[in-house]
Amino acid sequence: MSLFTSTEIILAVMVVTYIIARTLKVSTELSMFAAALTGALAGGAGIPARHIVEGAFTYLDIVLIFITATLFMNILKESGGVAYVVRGILRKFYRRKSILLILITLLLLLPGALTGAGSVTVLITGGMIAIVLSYMGISKPRTAAIIFTLAGLSAAAPPVTMMFMASALVSLLLSPIKLNFLKISRDTVHQLLPLIGTLTCVGILVQIMTLTGVRGLIAITVVTLPLIWVLLSLSFVLPFSEAVLMWGAAPVLGVPLVLLFNTIGLNPIIALAGMSVIWPLGDALPPTAIIGRLTAQTVGMKEPYSRLLKHCIIPAIIIMAVGTLMVVFSKKLAFLTLL
Repeated sequence: MSLFTSTEIILAVMVVTYIIARTLKVSTELSMFAAALTGALAGGAGIPARHIVEGAFTYLDIVLIFITATLFMNILKESGGVAYVVRGILRKFYRRKSILLILITLLLLLPGALTGAGSVTVLITGGMIAIVLSYMGISKPRTAAIIFTLAGLSAAAPPVTMMFMASALVSLLLSPIKLNFLKISRDTVHQLLPLIGTLTCVGILVQIMTLTGVRGLIAITVVTLPLIWVLLSLSFVLPFSEAVLMWGAAPVLGVPLVLLFNTIGLNPIIALAGMSVIWPLGDALPPTAIIGRLTAQTVGMKEPYSRLLKHCIIPAIIIMAVGTLMVVFSKKLAFLTLL
């Protein structure tokens, strides 16, 4: 049996395991963990404890950013800072809807831009913005679609670096009301547990894919495909991979794609930026739909989830077109990296 054939079998085993687990209503995280275990067994690695532990810590730095940044945003929320800004915007621009919508957009982009997680946008500002939009006569499914789209884009927006713990401490000290720091800290960790669990299991899955050669197989397949196929499939493959692997999609598909684009003379930074805009669309798609489901719950949407997806279609088409064009014309847009 050739090396490629054996690796393809391992990949098939992992995919089948994931599908069976999801069919049995097992959570996405445990489904990915089961797929990693069966992949290791199929690859002859047994139960590789070292690789499981190593994979679990792959995204530790991202987890720490999520926790500290979300703590900072939660302190701002509990101290009344976010509500103060929303009220101020409403008081001054409630009769000028165009300006009001622009400021609301910026307010929704800020938490995700600071933390790198679109879910934080939904949790911190989503509820208040949903109330504002409902008073403007916007239906809940459309409101949820607006918040989801901006939450997804916020994760790809700069900046993503900040001294979050120092900022949280300053916010705590300057708060006009007394805050229970330990309670806010506990609530923050509890708030992020699903996301932390997802990142942990994704890290294990990616580690086992690397160990068994599956990640290399995917990389080789990507870089040997005809370029036109790759470009045309970006709008479908990237959201789908995000829906299945979430954060694992970037190391599994992103690395070989950037290598391919760099090899053929495209600007890898602009190309990656274009892909980063497309990827978050998958956060509304099953089986994970992590930000989509969270947004629907935050808004209090009682309508079927498909209504949210329906309102996301036109924005998604525009985002996919812009992201793909950024990749195609990345060489001509290279001047943007000098700004």
